[in-house]
Amino acid sequence: AQRFSVLNAHNLHTVLPVLTGGVARRTGVPFVLTGHWHGEGRTAARQLLHLPYRPIAMWTARSADAVIYNSRSERTLLESQLGVHRRLVFIPEGTDLSGKGQPRRPLRCAADPDGVADCVTILSVGRLEHYKGTDAVVRALPYLPPNTRLVIVGEGSARKAIEAAAATTGVANRVVFRGSCSDEELRDWYACAAVCISLSAQESFGLVVLEAASAGCPVVVSDIPAHRDLTAFVPPGRLFFTARDGPAPLLATVLEVATDAGRLSGSSRRRADGWHLPSWDDLVDDTLRLFARVSDGRQSGSAPGRSRLRS
Repeated sequence: AQRFSVLNAHNLHTVLPVLTGGVARRTGVPFVLTGHWHGEGRTAARQLLHLPYRPIAMWTARSADAVIYNSRSERTLLESQLGVHRRLVFIPEGTDLSGKGQPRRPLRCAADPDGVADCVTILSVGRLEHYKGTDAVVRALPYLPPNTRLVIVGEGSARKAIEAAAATTGVANRVVFRGSCSDEELRDWYACAAVCISLSAQESFGLVVLEAASAGCPVVVSDIPAHRDLTAFVPPGRLFFTARDGPAPLLATVLEVATDAGRLSGSSRRRADGWHLPSWDDLVDDTLRLFARVSDGRQSGSAPGRSRLRS
C-alpha cells in the first residue's frame, strides 16, 4: 500500500473494500471507496449475511476519504443505510459512443437463417442471474409476433432456468444465447436491435440501459430507482418503464409499444435534442481530480471535507 498515493477499492458487497480500508488506516494512505451499493442481497441467504455485515460496511464507508456514488438512488442508500453524509462524490458511469451505427455484418436469426431482414430483435445484455429477470422476457415471447427473437448476451447461473423456460413456452428456437461476446459484436447487436430490455431488480446505475439508449435503441426497463435516475441522461420517450413481475401479455404489449417508437441514429443530433450522456473520458478525468484532491488533503494534514469535493 505504501507504494501508492491513493488506494481505490470497488464493490462494497465484497470484502475487498473492507480489507483495503483496514490497510489504508494502518499505513496512512488515502482510501477512496467506489461502492456500487445495492443495499440488499440477491438471495435470501445473502440477505441474511447483510445483517452482520452491515456494521462492517458502515465502518468501511465512513472511514474512506471519499465515497464515489454513480446515481442518486445509490447516494440515498449510502446515506440511509450506512450513515454516510460527508465526502460523497458523484461520478456516473460512462458510455462509449463510437462504433454504434450500422452493424458491420448481417447477424444470423434463428427464424431467418439468411439474415435479419424479417427479424425483430429484442436484446438482453448482462449476467444471467435470477434478479435480472431475463426469464420473464422469455415468457413474453409467445405473445409477440413469430418473427420476434430474443438475443441474450451474457453468462451466469440462471442460464439453465432460462433455457427451461424457453422450452416450456415453446420458443426455444426464438431464443439466441451469445454468451460473453466481444465489444465489437456487442456493438453490432446494439446497432441492429429493435428494442433492448432490462428487468433487473437492483442496480446501482444501469449501464447497459444507457449504452443501448445511446446506440439508438428504445429500452424497456424495470421500474427501479437506478433506472429512473437514467431519465436525467436521455430525453423523454426512449425509456419504457414496466412492472418487473407483471403478467407476460402486459410485458409483450410494452415491448411492442417500445418497438413502434423506433430507433434513432446520429449521436451528435441526439445530444442536441436533450441527451446528456456521460463518457468514459469524463469518468477518468473526474476520478483523477478526486485522487489528486484526496492525496493533497492528506499531505496538507487535513481530511478533504465536503468543501473540497464535488458532492
